[in-house]
Amino acid sequence: MHGTGQTIVVVEDDEVVRLLTVEALRNMGYVVHEAATGAEGARLLNLLGPVDLLLSDIGLPGGVSGKQLVDAARSMRPDLKVILITGYAQEVLEADLVAQKIALLRKPVLIDVLLRKVQDVIRAG
Repeated sequence: MHGTGQTIVVVEDDEVVRLLTVEALRNMGYVVHEAATGAEGARLLNLLGPVDLLLSDIGLPGGVSGKQLVDAARSMRPDLKVILITGYAQEVLEADLVAQKIALLRKPVLIDVLLRKVQDVIRAG
């Protein structure tokens, strides 16, 4: 299954991971916007029209974490679908994320697992 032009915002500070993720999502037919920090991600979300999914690392530089980005984005877009990625199991409580309808992936994430999760979350709408 491929994307049909849905818009995804990817926020990831690791340039290699971000570029690979963006390329894979674009190859599947998604419209992808990218940012390296939470603040850049917030600016993008403020500028863009409808966004189907926010895919963000939790640990971001610059003082705005992925979770803070989600909270700010959801204040403007309460139905925004979100996938957070973390390398730190203890950083977040999974139950809290589930209650907020936020999907969680743990690093390292295989690209096919990531792409399948993106499709599942977007389809679940």
